Amino acid sequence: RIMPHIAEMLNDVKREVRETAADTAKVLFECAQNKDLDPYLVDLISAMMDQEVIPKVVNQLSEIVFVQSVETPALAVVMPLILRGLKDRDERTKRRALVIADNMCKLVPDVTEIQPFLPTLIPLVEKSIQTISDPEVRSVASRCFATLQAADKADR
Repeated sequence: RIMPHIAEMLNDVKREVRETAADTAKVLFECAQNKDLDPYLVDLISAMMDQEVIPKVVNQLSEIVFVQSVETPALAVVMPLILRGLKDRDERTKRRALVIADNMCKLVPDVTEIQPFLPTLIPLVEKSIQTISDPEVRSVASRCFATLQAADKADR
């Protein structure tokens, strides 16, 4: 629940707030204890601070082959980037963000791990289905939407 607030502070107008938020984000990201994400923690923070870096980092994360199971702390680390990727103008970035969301949802050991993120994620994926012009990317969005809907309907 704290990560969205930290992600917001990473874009604050005051340099001191941004720096403190970056330090806090680094500590929180390290607490996620997901070895698959560890090499990307600095890049994740950079992407949350600079809109221009988002496509590059989303691309990096879309290529990760997750070995370790994905739990709530790891989702909390990646979710701000996924959300920003889904809001990006570039449909390739949206596609990669959709792939990450879909894959991570499938990798959770217990569906309750992803359910706290669904109220924010589902509307963005649904909007992607309605607004993306590329049929292939739209099909990726539809597949992701079906995965998220199944997780949402699962027992809590």
